[in-house]
Amino acid sequence: MGKAKGAPVLLLTAPGRRSGVPHTVPVAYLERGGSWLVTGSAGGMKNHPQWIANLRHSARATIQIGRERQEVSAVVPQGAERDALWREVIEWKPFFQDYERKSGRVIPVAVLTPLGAGTSPLGDRGDLTCRAGPRPTDRLGADRTKRNHIRQLEALGYKVTLEPAA
Repeated sequence: MGKAKGAPVLLLTAPGRRSGVPHTVPVAYLERGGSWLVTGSAGGMKNHPQWIANLRHSARATIQIGRERQEVSAVVPQGAERDALWREVIEWKPFFQDYERKSGRVIPVAVLTPLGAGTSPLGDRGDLTCRAGPRPTDRLGADRTKRNHIRQLEALGYKVTLEPAA
């Protein structure tokens, strides 16, 4: 795809969180053990780029590197996990630290992992069982918000099992 400040660039396509319409943006990436790290630096702008919010919402995207396209899961970690990834990014390309300083915000890092890769880039988190509530409308997976939460948990490495209410 090319380079930005010496960093390789991929094309990231994610569905819009409101419209569902796919949006494609070029993003610098760091390859990391079968996954890719991308930062929501927006060149040091004051606000996060919209694609970060879209990734948080859908937890899935398509990337293209050269002519190769693939579906990926997307995780935008917080706290200590984000900080550890950020240190890797800064070590790789120190100019990202200038972007964070200039923006006045904590720049998010997203981890993109090929779907079907079998493991989460953040490691196995174990099993999680979700039970529906006592009301008939509390069916798990019945609405889009619940399905999105389940997908995000799976992308974080949890094995999610759905059980009906007792």
